[in-house]
Amino acid sequence: MAEGPILVISCSFAIMVAFLLHRVTTERLTKSKLLQLVSGLPLAQYWTGNYLFDVLFLHFIVGSTQTLCVAFDPIWRVSLFVFAIWPFVTVPFIYGCGFFFKNACATQFLTITALLLFMLVLPPMVLGLRIFSTTEFIGDWLQWIFSGFPNFPLVNSLHIEATAKEFFNLRNYTKQEDNGSAKFSSSENPWAFSNCTGEILCMLS
Repeated sequence: MAEGPILVISCSFAIMVAFLLHRVTTERLTKSKLLQLVSGLPLAQYWTGNYLFDVLFLHFIVGSTQTLCVAFDPIWRVSLFVFAIWPFVTVPFIYGCGFFFKNACATQFLTITALLLFMLVLPPMVLGLRIFSTTEFIGDWLQWIFSGFPNFPLVNSLHIEATAKEFFNLRNYTKQEDNGSAKFSSSENPWAFSNCTGEILCMLS
């Protein structure tokens, strides 16, 4: 049941971020940014203004999403804190990525493609690897590596919180099959809500 909202959130957020990156890249390629700097606008003020505007824009969308999640999908609570931090982290990240593009259309297309990869493909893959005892260490390492990209923790935290109980039981079952024992306690639950706080720490670092 969580896949539908996650799909909508991933696609809409990817398009919004690509739009912001397209605008900044267009200003650089059309020399609009250079014209502002030549006219006397300080470079620090240029980036600060863009950063505040883009963060507020994303927070308006994020706030609406959080409200809908609380109203219609009460399974999400802790992951909404990841939503609150996400705009502050993703805006400077995409600014840095913008310098690698020399075409505005290519910027938008490649950004949306990359974001959908980190939001729709990689989180389910990592969660799948973390279920089985034979591949869980690979999934754990990949989770920390991919958490360096702001959009991965955003969706990964939703998957973790939405499937916490089910994945915990399934992982325990696979470990029982592998080890022939069932000595597991709730404190070993890798899908508990505390996992979402780990995503917050990754984004802040």
